[in-house]
Amino acid sequence: MSVKKMILGPVETNVYFYINDETKETILIDPAYNPGRILEFAKNNGLKICAICLTHGHFDHIEGVRELKESTGAPLYALEQERDTLSDPKINLAAMYGKNI
Repeated sequence: MSVKKMILGPVETNVYFYINDETKETILIDPAYNPGRILEFAKNNGLKICAICLTHGHFDHIEGVRELKESTGAPLYALEQERDTLSDPKINLAAMYGKNI
C-alpha cells in the first residue's frame, strides 16, 4: 500500500490516492478541483480508481466528484451526516463562490 498526494484548487485542498501497489486499485480521497489532472495522474501511473471517499462535504473537497464518477464508474462514499452538506450549495459553501455543486 502506498499513498500519494496532490494539492489542488484555490484553497490548496489535499487529494489523496490510496494505492494497492500490486493491483493498482486506488481509493481516491477528497477529489477537489481539476478532475482532468487527477485522471491524468491515475492514467500515467496505471491506477484504477475503484472508490471515491469524502472526509466531509465542503465544496473544496467535492468539486471534482461528478466528473470523476462519470469517468471512472467508481462509487462514492461519504458519511450519512454529510447528506445535507453535499446537497446544499449554501451549506457546502459553493454558493459563496458562485457555484452550484
